[in-house]
Amino acid sequence: RNMDIEITSNVLSSDDDIKLVADDRYMDYKGPFSPPNEEVQNCLVPPPGKYANMSGPGSGLIVTPKCGPTIINAMCLTSANDVDNRDPTSFKIWGYKSMHTDCTLIAEGQIPLFSERHQRQKLVFVTPNKEAYIRYKVVFPTVKNMDMDPQIWFQIGQVELLGIVAGPTAADAVATSSVPQVEVPDCKHSGYQQSTAPIREHQEPELLQDLLQDDDGILMSSSDMSVERQLSLDSREFFMRQADQIRSASGKVLGNIPECAEKTLLLLNYNLQMLELYKKNNLSLSTECLLDVRKMRSLYDCLDTQLEAEDLTSSIRVPAFHDLETIMSKGHADIKREGLDVFSTALKQLRPVNTDHLIELMDSGMETSKSIKDKDIVLLLGHTGVGKSTLIHFLSGSKFEEKFDDSDLHFEPVLNQESCSDLHQVTTSPGNQSDTKSILPVKVRHGGHEIVLCDCPGLGDTEGCEVDLLNGLAIVRAVHGCRSVRPLVVISGKDVGSRWDKLPKQMLELTQFLCNIDEAKIAITYVFTKFAEHENSRFIHKKLKELQDLLQQRQDLRGYLSNHSLTVLLEDIVSKTKDGKAFRFHPRDYMAGKGPEPSELLDHLTGKIEDDEKKNEKKNEKIKAITNPSQAFAYFISSDTRSALDLQLGIITRSFQNALKRMDMPLLEYRLMQLGKLAFHFGQFRMANVIAAFNECVLLVVKSESEMHDIIMKVLERSMKDHNSAIEDDLKYAYTQFEHLKRLEHVRGSCDDKERTSYVESCEHAFIQAQEKLCKSVSHALEGALCTPFTGNPLIPEWLDKMRNLRDCIPLSLSLLSTLYDTARGAVEEALMSCVDVAYKTFSAGDFDQYVIMLDQLLCAQEKFVGHTQSDAVESYRKMKDLPVAGHEEYLENMISGLRAMFNMSGDTQSLQPDPGNIIRALETFDSLCKAEGISRHVQIQILKDTKVSLLDECDSIFQDMCKQMSLDSEAPTITGMQGCVNRLAVLRQYPSIHLRTTDLWNSLFNGVVRHINATKECATAIMSKECLWSDIEISDLTDCMIKLHDAESILNSMQMPLQGAFQDITLHISEMCEKI
Repeated sequence: RNMDIEITSNVLSSDDDIKLVADDRYMDYKGPFSPPNEEVQNCLVPPPGKYANMSGPGSGLIVTPKCGPTIINAMCLTSANDVDNRDPTSFKIWGYKSMHTDCTLIAEGQIPLFSERHQRQKLVFVTPNKEAYIRYKVVFPTVKNMDMDPQIWFQIGQVELLGIVAGPTAADAVATSSVPQVEVPDCKHSGYQQSTAPIREHQEPELLQDLLQDDDGILMSSSDMSVERQLSLDSREFFMRQADQIRSASGKVLGNIPECAEKTLLLLNYNLQMLELYKKNNLSLSTECLLDVRKMRSLYDCLDTQLEAEDLTSSIRVPAFHDLETIMSKGHADIKREGLDVFSTALKQLRPVNTDHLIELMDSGMETSKSIKDKDIVLLLGHTGVGKSTLIHFLSGSKFEEKFDDSDLHFEPVLNQESCSDLHQVTTSPGNQSDTKSILPVKVRHGGHEIVLCDCPGLGDTEGCEVDLLNGLAIVRAVHGCRSVRPLVVISGKDVGSRWDKLPKQMLELTQFLCNIDEAKIAITYVFTKFAEHENSRFIHKKLKELQDLLQQRQDLRGYLSNHSLTVLLEDIVSKTKDGKAFRFHPRDYMAGKGPEPSELLDHLTGKIEDDEKKNEKKNEKIKAITNPSQAFAYFISSDTRSALDLQLGIITRSFQNALKRMDMPLLEYRLMQLGKLAFHFGQFRMANVIAAFNECVLLVVKSESEMHDIIMKVLERSMKDHNSAIEDDLKYAYTQFEHLKRLEHVRGSCDDKERTSYVESCEHAFIQAQEKLCKSVSHALEGALCTPFTGNPLIPEWLDKMRNLRDCIPLSLSLLSTLYDTARGAVEEALMSCVDVAYKTFSAGDFDQYVIMLDQLLCAQEKFVGHTQSDAVESYRKMKDLPVAGHEEYLENMISGLRAMFNMSGDTQSLQPDPGNIIRALETFDSLCKAEGISRHVQIQILKDTKVSLLDECDSIFQDMCKQMSLDSEAPTITGMQGCVNRLAVLRQYPSIHLRTTDLWNSLFNGVVRHINATKECATAIMSKECLWSDIEISDLTDCMIKLHDAESILNSMQMPLQGAFQDITLHISEMCEKI
């Protein structure tokens, strides 16, 4: 189920860069391998076009998706239109992580044979792929008939690689020069569509693909050597640090945000930041991957489209493009003042709170809270830039060295092998920049004790309200889990002001966290940093005393006195710094061997207060710690931060609603994820507005799910009604809605832990139920019409078409839809084979009416059930309908040879004489076939008629030959030996057509026999009339006469002719004469 999301979208498009592969070698040309109009580009789009390759097995393609790095886990292949001998039967897929790296085998396997042309089948990889690649090589090592035909071609209709767009990774480092060709996103295809459009997967603007990245995903410059040539060592370090900060911040944010107006603004802002930095350092602009004016204009056009689609045109103001061109042509100061300020304002309007950064900080704070849970900690508190991180390095034993960054002196800690591993995450920077983004615990061993020093973001942090929320919520939550807390308040000499009048405001912010200052003050330690060398401890105490007086004197400061916690805190600072006990620290003094050592403050923090000169006999006593942190530290959010958070929640909610309306799934998922994480973090602080915003969006998703479910059910119900065959578009629409529904449910389920109705399961169940109903209908209809399985119910083809459409248009992970369709196809297959068998039997048995019925069934299967059977219905019908005329010429020749043999006049031909009844039955078969109702729909009757006429003509010829042999035209015909022929002729004349055609010849034969009898009579009379003795009579002559008369009698009997009276008298007279003799 997890993989369903990852294999449903084709990552290839029609304008991707693609080259053919021949003989498993990369070919950079089309050459003679592909015929005209059958080039490799055709396989990127659905048929009727195709990709053909004359090189046959081993053909393939190399394609680079324009959408960037992708993760694929399936492939769809569509067969081409030509003969299936060229279809591939196996595949191999390799992936490239860059243009210059070796490829990696992703998947290989067998391809099931295609059963029809333009058939689409899906191949899911057996081993899941989790790697992203920018380029793919697809090779088809074998073709269907390669063993029989070594010269066989290869062909395919369409190749689809299914997966997801992975976003920018290290594989994006594909540039072949130091200045890559930057492509900006095309907003016409950026997914700003209505809800009926297919789901848009997470796609990064193509601009990111051209900004080089390292393995950590940080935007890099490909021109470091150019920078080295143009800058001095110190300037180069400062420049590279600033450039890295810009790239790191931009790359991290841009990698998380889907395509939207916010991301486009960040891209424009990134470009201006780098432009300003390069101009500030007088570097050549060609050394950095910056957008030119044309690409900036394209990005601007994209921004306009996005602002309009996201309904932000009224609230976001950006300068006109020609104004931006003017700004870009100016110096770095103007770019910073005019350009970056404008874009910073627009970003602030669009994103009052950097939600991703806030979530990152809150996540980090939660992880840190686990590491300090139930521990005794020292918590460093103070404004940004007071030196808390530097102080931790000092207490941990780090050394320092002087650095100059942009003319500012900075003391950078130097770590060694003995340094604590925790110190590597505690960084420092010049000025008042914020380096600490979350609470950072550092363990320090001292005097047998383990001290956990916790650095945290500064109060009033330069990072804005995100860190305010971190300090006011996440840090306090982490502190609540500690066993005890010793606050270490750090005060900087650079932040207090000349008369220390800025200190009360800083301390007021501190009191917002310490809710019970009267009890907590005893655990607080104060450290003073960044004071001049002459500003010693007594000077600090003096200034603090003067501040108390100043609060009484100045009207603008007198209000601080009304705050009890602030008054108590100031009194505590004054008390703990008197008599020169203020703890001062400056790396400069430490490097010069002046000032306190780390051990002095560590002794203090571990609870050691030595009793000088043993005037007191007190033993060492421990400094008290706050042992109930949950009561001493309070959650706090300033009104400005709360307002900014409320505004950001409104923007996210509106963006979510707009994305839901457009079905922009990446943006919708991103916004709901943001709200879900905010609700998770801030729900622990009972911030009802955050939870309400999240719940509102979840309910909107649930409502949309319900509406989509209803739409799918209605479309499915309408599609499944009988006599509604045009359902393919309806089912595709239903599946689009189903994909939206799946993604919505997945998005909601990843953020919402409540048990809700699964509309996806309901829809899957409905699809399966519809398929089951159709399958049962097909089976019952085929079983109920055994004699007419295909014509008995005209709805069967419609049901099968719907089942196929359900299988193809609803490619669920469930195989049940395909299984049910295969079951129905099996029933059709069985009915088809049954019709073929019955057709054979009925034809053989001469039941031609039933034979025609079976031909009707096979013809219907050929016309309406094509594609639903594995057997070739067209071929089955052709064979059956050709039974009557198959080999009719050979059949006719055999029949004529048989007739000749039957009437052979010479020799003993008994063994060669077949039964004349076979001829009669053959002719009657022809008549029955020709008379069978509907036979003309299937068989060419004229062929049968021509065969019959040929047989009848042969019978005429035989009759004529017999008449010639008997000399029927002579006065004394010879009929001796003709008895068998006459008998067979008599049988043949039982067939009406032969009887009619041979009437004249038959009468001639009769007349000849009569003449023969008369001649025999005259011969016998002449013999009998001789006046001679009986002994002189030629007995042999009379015997011949008797034989001839006997033959004539037999012939006449065979001819069923009446005997003449004279013939009887003569026969009797001759018989008497013989007896007498």
